Amino acid sequence: MFNRLLLLVISAATLFAMSPLSGHAADPTFSQDIAPIIFSNCVSCHRPGEVGPFPLQSFEDVSNRAQMVKAVTQSRYMPPWKAAPDFGEFAYNAGLTQEEIDLIAAWVDAGTPPGDPSLTPPLPTFQEGSQLGVPDLVLSMEEAWAIKDDFSDEYRNFVIPTGLTEDKIVAAIEFRPGNPKVVHHAIVYVDAEGEARSRDADDPGYGYTNFGGPGVDAAKFYEGYVPGRKVDFFPDGMGMELPAGADLILALHYAPSVTPETDQSYVNIFFAKEGPGEARIVYQEFVMSPFFIENGQPFIIPPNQVKTFTGRFRVPQDVSLMSIAPHQHLLGRSVKAYGVKPNGDTLPMVSIPDWDFNWQGSYRFKKLMHVPAGTELVYQATYDNTSNNPANPNSPPRTVRWGERTSDEMFLSSFQFLDYMPGDELIELETDGATTRAEEAAVSNTHNVRMQPNPARKHLQLSFDLPQAAAVSLEITDIRGAILLTPLQDRQFASGRQVVEIDASPLPPGTYYCRFQANDFSLAQRLIIVR
Repeated sequence: MFNRLLLLVISAATLFAMSPLSGHAADPTFSQDIAPIIFSNCVSCHRPGEVGPFPLQSFEDVSNRAQMVKAVTQSRYMPPWKAAPDFGEFAYNAGLTQEEIDLIAAWVDAGTPPGDPSLTPPLPTFQEGSQLGVPDLVLSMEEAWAIKDDFSDEYRNFVIPTGLTEDKIVAAIEFRPGNPKVVHHAIVYVDAEGEARSRDADDPGYGYTNFGGPGVDAAKFYEGYVPGRKVDFFPDGMGMELPAGADLILALHYAPSVTPETDQSYVNIFFAKEGPGEARIVYQEFVMSPFFIENGQPFIIPPNQVKTFTGRFRVPQDVSLMSIAPHQHLLGRSVKAYGVKPNGDTLPMVSIPDWDFNWQGSYRFKKLMHVPAGTELVYQATYDNTSNNPANPNSPPRTVRWGERTSDEMFLSSFQFLDYMPGDELIELETDGATTRAEEAAVSNTHNVRMQPNPARKHLQLSFDLPQAAAVSLEITDIRGAILLTPLQDRQFASGRQVVEIDASPLPPGTYYCRFQANDFSLAQRLIIVR
């Protein structure tokens, strides 16, 4: 009997060990196994109007690129997540598990079987033009900027008045590139003193050029953007200050282009429920820079050398760290940031052992991290200025120093934090706020209101469903709420699907809001007009 039981145990163990995908069918299908992975990790970028160069929203989309999907997931090039898994704990970890990677490979090797279409999960819902839902305020560049076609980097600062008449607390700010092909990265600053307006007035053309940031002493760093970056709301009761009458400065880096391009980027702003004096203030600052490199070592990278710089900064008071955003250019090979507490304990923050200039951004922690006063922040960055670095922009290598151009280098990291309060260590930062608000926006559109095309030129088509007869109004406003057109004003419609043609030719190119009203239902949608 014992031998028979032992044989059964060994046989079962052998079968389990031979199973390539425990917990999944031996022959995975798109509908049941692959779609949940793709929809959860890829569709946010790989959908129309987003940074992904092609959609991955259907079986056909994915199966047509199956070999490429297998290759980029096995190499961990996609989804882009560069933080090492064993150093720090992060919210919204976009990296795939090894099991998910193996599952994709098995599906591709099996010939990409579709499975039962009825079992395919629904596509995630995204508010048009935003990851987060309908914003409270949209601030857009007033003019389109023409990017040079001489394959040179271009840096331009654009001043956008907020028009706010009272101080606000911002729960989320979302930069949206008007032309993702050329907007390499952006930094949003706040200027409450009007200095940027003077710079703009003194510089011919729209906006102004400045080497090394906005060139405005009063400007405060507010938010950063790189392609593919996920944005989210701050937890309830927290936000960043936006003073009345302040201006936003969009400091844009346009990547080299060989074709004429234009850009008209904008920013979505979501206000917190709490007002000034009620919310805890979130600060965003560049804490690490060449000024903090140990021993006064100059930030110079000689040719044919791999060089590591270490920066140190002592925290003057107790803070609760929310996120960290390291930054390097093409010579960057790795970064590592951690804290050494006064008692000698180490606080892991982030390690990126394989830096990729194309995929960098902010890493939000799973929970607020208490950093006691006196903690030494240590930031180590390594650069490879040899011919062995395939990303090296210079052949042969040459001496590289600090600079804004892609071929220059940077030693930089920003930190997002709050003044510490007891119990902060328990506050979860991987909230469902973004999902909840986006889903609420989608659910709230029960009348299936659509303005198409968007962007539009001269003609629009408004479509909507009415569960019962109603008086319908439609207003088109500018980004500050001033009514410009009223195509419909208490016009009676019967129940059912309705389609209305609208003449948008009186509107100059720019960003607008369409406000739809039918009985107790109302909805605002962003509209872009181009020519």
